Amino acid sequence: MSRGDVVDNPCVKECPDRTATCHAECEKYARFAAWCERRRKERAEEKALKEAATHGMRRAMAIKQYREKHGRK
Repeated sequence: MSRGDVVDNPCVKECPDRTATCHAECEKYARFAAWCERRRKERAEEKALKEAATHGMRRAMAIKQYREKHGRK
């Protein structure tokens, strides 16, 4: 997940539309909650993959991650 698709929490103390049922009705918060759920799922998948990986697989993943971070293929 790249930093470009981060969704900030729209729920702020000074929100003019704030109500007791705001999180259930607010479409901005629904997008934020969906993004959080996708992020949790991706992290769980990554964790499961890392736990099941052999040493060589971990090394390959680390190299791939390094290359992505530094804009290489």
